[in-house]
Amino acid sequence: MLIGSREDGSHDLPVALSGQVYVRVSAENGPISPGDLLVSSSSPGVAMAATDIERSIGAVVGRRGSPLPATTPRA
Repeated sequence: MLIGSREDGSHDLPVALSGQVYVRVSAENGPISPGDLLVSSSSPGVAMAATDIERSIGAVVGRRGSPLPATTPRA
């Protein structure tokens, strides 16, 4: 599925509806363990671990499949 448009006027942004998708992540909220919920971080296009599950409802972009240590720099 393609949705939206880019700054250059093209309309070819892929959207994953299911399956495994690579996502840039940040250790902004600490280490990320497999299965952690991911939400938007302060960096555009980068996800981080959700720390407050109640507040994350409706904002979750996925679940982490592999660990990310807290010392890993931003993607």
